[in-house]
Amino acid sequence: MTVQTAATEVLDLFGQPVQALRDPRGRKSYKKSAENQQLVSVLRAGGWNHERIAAVLQCDEKTLRKYFSRELDVGKDIVEAETLMVNYAQMRQGKSGAISRQMKILENSALAAPRKSDAKPRREPKPEQLGKKAQLDADAHSGLRSSSWGDVLQ
Repeated sequence: MTVQTAATEVLDLFGQPVQALRDPRGRKSYKKSAENQQLVSVLRAGGWNHERIAAVLQCDEKTLRKYFSRELDVGKDIVEAETLMVNYAQMRQGKSGAISRQMKILENSALAAPRKSDAKPRREPKPEQLGKKAQLDADAHSGLRSSSWGDVLQ
């Protein structure tokens, strides 16, 4: 419980003035923003390394990897997808340049990426293997396995 005096000084229970709390120690955490995410994706798609990107963002490389790992891994794919979407939107508006670019993109993608069915021939499934006990039981019933006890008992 605190007591206020006429001079608006706040006192604690022992009559001592209450001191304001200090700011917490240490460095403030990094603030990630949408603009920085987009910037990292574009720079990564441009072939920049982590050191150069961290220098532009004015942060450490560890901070860059911590907050922007997705953009660093697939930044090129993100930028390429956005580029394709912009080109597609222009094509839908009837712009002839965008239509010819889209046709080239489709031709190149058909040549570059084989279809899933063309990629690998299917393998036949392996026959199911029996466990040790099941194999011994099957051998016992089929007569493949002979033991020396059978010869002794006869």
